[in-house]
Amino acid sequence: MNIRFIFILPLLIQGFFVSAQSEEGFKAGLKAGLNTSQMTGDGYAGFYKFSPVFGAFASHGFGEHMRFQYELLYQNKGSRDPARPDEGKYTSYKIVMNYIEVPVLWQYNLKKFTLELGPGFSFLLHTKELDENGVVKVSTYPWRSFELDGMLGVNYNVNEHLFLNIRSHHSISSVVSSTVVNRYGVYGGAWNIVIAFTANYRF
Repeated sequence: MNIRFIFILPLLIQGFFVSAQSEEGFKAGLKAGLNTSQMTGDGYAGFYKFSPVFGAFASHGFGEHMRFQYELLYQNKGSRDPARPDEGKYTSYKIVMNYIEVPVLWQYNLKKFTLELGPGFSFLLHTKELDENGVVKVSTYPWRSFELDGMLGVNYNVNEHLFLNIRSHHSISSVVSSTVVNRYGVYGGAWNIVIAFTANYRF
């Protein structure tokens, strides 16, 4: 893990709650849940990888229906290709990518539902790859330390404090540095696709 995040994270989290309490119209809270992910460009397919997601958020209202929400999340992405012995497939592969992610979302409230979209800025903390023999010591992927996401989601507002969220994340930038872009297309890239389900509590 990058040592800078150990010092930066507590300050950012504290900033969320201080701003939420000091200005009228600001709200803050906590969120936790589960995501499922895959990657395009890694040679595997299917949402077979499940991981936790948790963090904090702060938001500010503009007008009757609109809000901007800022989040600080721990998010695990990557992909998994499981073994299927009953089908004669004994090999497996798993890519684990741990990120600190900062979504910046525009939200539109429709009573019980809230629509949201915006970018996410992801900073890679650690990666690990595993096959049927255990941890792969030498990675075959030149991972990038930064990822830009596009996000689209919806909240179901249970009450004033509790809401449930489902959100889709898709990499806009490739997560590997071997990507080549020319007039014929994009080659050698890999992109995370994540679907996250979270319970959120607003103070």
